[in-house]
Amino acid sequence: MQRLFLLAGLISPLFCSAQYNFFKGYVVTNARDTLKGQVFGREGNNNPSSVRYKSSPSAETQVFSIDDCAAFGVDGKEFYERHKVKISLSRISFQNVPNQRDTTFKENNVFLKVLQKGKHVNLFAYTDAIKTRFYVSTHEDPQPVELRYDVFYHPQIANQVMAEARYRNQLVALFRQYGISERHDSKLERAEYATSDMLKIVSLINGQTQEKPKNPITRFFVGGGIMLSNAKYQGRHALASKNAVSKSSPSPYFSAGIDFFVDPAFGKTIIRMELSAFSTENSIAAFTEDSRHFHHQLKRQSLGITLMLLRNLYNGLNHKIFIGAGFAMHLVNIKDNTMTYSYLPPVYTEYIYSEKGPDPEEFQISLPLTIGATIYKRFEISGAYTIPGNVSSYPGYRIKQDRYRFGLSYLINKR
Repeated sequence: MQRLFLLAGLISPLFCSAQYNFFKGYVVTNARDTLKGQVFGREGNNNPSSVRYKSSPSAETQVFSIDDCAAFGVDGKEFYERHKVKISLSRISFQNVPNQRDTTFKENNVFLKVLQKGKHVNLFAYTDAIKTRFYVSTHEDPQPVELRYDVFYHPQIANQVMAEARYRNQLVALFRQYGISERHDSKLERAEYATSDMLKIVSLINGQTQEKPKNPITRFFVGGGIMLSNAKYQGRHALASKNAVSKSSPSPYFSAGIDFFVDPAFGKTIIRMELSAFSTENSIAAFTEDSRHFHHQLKRQSLGITLMLLRNLYNGLNHKIFIGAGFAMHLVNIKDNTMTYSYLPPVYTEYIYSEKGPDPEEFQISLPLTIGATIYKRFEISGAYTIPGNVSSYPGYRIKQDRYRFGLSYLINKR
């Protein structure tokens, strides 16, 4: 484990000092000059309040605030424009429902995320710690206006929550303004206050096909490699002595799963679900002071599911370096569990006998850590370490096992 994360600590500063998370993009200044170069790809939900820019990979980083940047974009990923807008302060989370309709707002210059630019209507989004809001502007009125959605308790009926979807009426007005037939009004009744539904409605108004996401949310993979494990006794047992020797044999493992990108545009943070199958073979032996020999042979097959959070330390276009940690559950099938007792020759060599060893747990939970790299968007090499967990637990002693895994995966749909 220490070797894995020492390697991560040595490698990541080298990449971070180079082209860490900068992508081809542009910045538009207040003078309307367009500066082409590289823009920092900021992963997160909230809209930014500044942008980091470099004219070339080796140039110094410049920081443009809202006051000195009219717009910026990361090619093929996301685009922002500065606008002075009214920002509603009402909360729409059902955990923080206000007692009455909240009409408070503030007016600020902010970077609005551009969701669609059309021949009639432009759609924007603004997210802060309170909520996500959607804005629209038209060519006749370029000032973005918030599409309102409010949640509050009913003033006469106790504990009844009202959802006031005024955005539907605002969009109906745009339907009529741009000649959208009333037969499409039913789509507004079903439209939720969410990015996908807002894009569908605005695309209808603009008479254009909604673009498919350029950056997929998910990615599938299959892989395999070598598994090594180490088992040790702890507590009051002959095999827990200092002279106990633990040996293991390498065995293959196979895996398949799906990755979910927290921010598909940049893919820096990943939630991974993996199904794996592997076997482990351990041999633990020790001699006591009276020359008795104890030997435990343990072979197990495991089928497990792992939920892991991965983070790219280096997030280049074609190559990435990541670390991760997770939580795994395994069903275990015991293939061999033999405890052998004997004496060293030449004393009583005929006294050798075997019995069933301590019963291993058939359901186990483990905590894996990993480090790896993605190469040319298609291949992933990785090493993983599983923190020692209980194999068997008895009053007075227990058996713990940790695992090392080294493998190669194929990313079925690259991004």
